[in-house]
Amino acid sequence: MEEALIRLRRGSKAAVVCPRSVGECILITPAIRLMKRRRPDILWAAVADAACRFVFENTPDIATVLSPHLPPLWSWRPRLCADFQGTVRSLILTELSGAEVTAGLQQAAGAWAYSTVAPDPGAAHWAECCAELAFHLGVPRQEVPAAFLPAPEATSQRRCALIYPYAAARDRTWPAESFLDAARELEKRGFEVVFTARSKEDLSPFSEYRLAPVAAAGEWKALLLEASVFIGNQTDLTQIAAALQVPQVVICPPGGCGKMAPWKAPAEILAGEDSINSVDPAQVLAAVERLGVKP
Repeated sequence: MEEALIRLRRGSKAAVVCPRSVGECILITPAIRLMKRRRPDILWAAVADAACRFVFENTPDIATVLSPHLPPLWSWRPRLCADFQGTVRSLILTELSGAEVTAGLQQAAGAWAYSTVAPDPGAAHWAECCAELAFHLGVPRQEVPAAFLPAPEATSQRRCALIYPYAAARDRTWPAESFLDAARELEKRGFEVVFTARSKEDLSPFSEYRLAPVAAAGEWKALLLEASVFIGNQTDLTQIAAALQVPQVVICPPGGCGKMAPWKAPAEILAGEDSINSVDPAQVLAAVERLGVKP
């Protein structure tokens, strides 16, 4: 085990270079929390793209959020810089950060260049892969906690069933007719059904229900805090829901969610046998019942 975290002087500064997707950023928060608990005196900076800043702002584990450029990182003067992104860009940021210790994951591009590299965790969940780096740096091995996302208190009336009807690829997109069939049944059971999507995505097929397009992923926090259940498979949204402990039904093609499954949160994962189209709306309603969700 590399114990660089233990050897840092009291009150030192450190930095984490964060992934470029919101979902992956949320799943590094358990690793950050483990390192902060081990050394609460260390001040951590999150180096994150603008779209991901909300994940780290106003959290007790992160002292500041820096843009992913060298001048602000140099100004922070970290003694340890841990790269959770694993790209060529993040490698350059990490290696030129000026930190005495540069750390990364085994699967990172150019992993050989870091001063220390975490062991390969194999087919582990992404949250566990990231926690492996924390353990490697000196955190005692322990259970990996749930993801954390700062948010205001949830509303007392959580009657909404929030649905995201799109996905990154066609083979991961459940048919609009199936979403509508599930929505109608949820409405009969007393849920207020709300369809959400990014502002560039067309919600007109679902216009019989309340529509809530968002301009940025951070806006989904407020919507989920009104929701008693989330239905969909968009990774950013599933991880935001998981971090907020909102029950969810994730509809997937064969193979399920893999390393990006909701982490330590109430969730039902429905994977189609031949394709995502083989998931039946009745299965979604049954999953909502198993989660014990009420409007």
